[in-house]
Amino acid sequence: MGLKEQLLAVEKTVVRVYMPELKEPVYVRVMTGTEYEAYQGQLEALGNTISGARACLVAMTVCDETGKRIFAEANDTAQINSVCLERLAMVSMKINGLTKSQRENYEKNLPPDAPGPGIA
Repeated sequence: MGLKEQLLAVEKTVVRVYMPELKEPVYVRVMTGTEYEAYQGQLEALGNTISGARACLVAMTVCDETGKRIFAEANDTAQINSVCLERLAMVSMKINGLTKSQRENYEKNLPPDAPGPGIA
């Protein structure tokens, strides 16, 4: 199997999240490359501020058990309880490699002569 096929075959991660406020589990998934780029674009449109970032992330990653997105856009998540929104955003950040410690660990483990992330 070639590199392209290997990359495309990487399992799409869907994580079950139990929330005491709900009677059934919620699912959060890893974004595709296209979704990640769209998420980054939304953050840039917000001026890279935290305001709205959680809503965007939750909208992009909350899904059903098969991985199908539930929310079409961040505005759809505006009325979610803030505790639930934060919990879902934290799970999403973790499984999508968006936490500060994950970024720092990645950068720490780069070889000294390696270019920055994303630079070949």
